[in-house]
Amino acid sequence: MIKGIIFDVDGTLYHQKPVRIMMALNMMLYYLIHFWKIKELFIILKFRRIREKNTKQKYKDTLIQLSNNFKYDYKKIDILINKWMFKKPLKYIKKYKNNDVIELLNSFKNNNKKIIIYSDYNPIDKLKVLDINADYIFYPNDLDIKELKPSKKVMQYIIKK
Repeated sequence: MIKGIIFDVDGTLYHQKPVRIMMALNMMLYYLIHFWKIKELFIILKFRRIREKNTKQKYKDTLIQLSNNFKYDYKKIDILINKWMFKKPLKYIKKYKNNDVIELLNSFKNNNKKIIIYSDYNPIDKLKVLDINADYIFYPNDLDIKELKPSKKVMQYIIKK
């Protein structure tokens, strides 16, 4: 008997390709107009590469590494990453939500199944714009989760909880 279902927010609950295209266009336009801030674009790109390559590195450690590599203030990098990676995409996530998957989630919820969200980043804002109420939310900044997807260890942790 199925008691719950684990969903990955990123690229599952919304159509990832149009969101990425819209964000790339936004960034290109912004950095064409604000060309003196082009270093920020390289910081964002490096952040993504580091996070995808080293799935066990903590978010804070990634920011420290970027701060050292680019000689750029740690707090400014955190603000920059939050702006471009987490806040600005929300309007496109809402626009390009995957209605079929969201309907599936709602049907699980209506049949008393638990909805479990597992993401590489804090998904709370994404879940809000998608109007999804999850029973459990897990992501690496959680006190006990230290790895990015895919992680057998994290999946075992989630199932145990």
